[in-house]
Amino acid sequence: MTMELWIVILVAASLLLNVVTLILVIGLIRRNNAGAQAGAGPLSTAAASNSGTSSGSDLGGADSGVVFCRSCGSQFDSKLNACPACGTTR
Repeated sequence: MTMELWIVILVAASLLLNVVTLILVIGLIRRNNAGAQAGAGPLSTAAASNSGTSSGSDLGGADSGVVFCRSCGSQFDSKLNACPACGTTR
């Protein structure tokens, strides 16, 4: 076989692999979206809108977050008054 034929075969195989991957990804996205919409109710909608933050009911309405220690640079919850790694106060 000539070099040009090998190149055509490689390009065709690569294209086929990309199309199959695209089909699989689209199928997974559709399945995840359908599952998320099936369980959508008042509680799941509120949880999704908070995007991982707490409701803040224990802090008088303020949302909790992540802060960085000034001394060691580690991350910790903003509810804490001191860094759990080194003990430096905020």
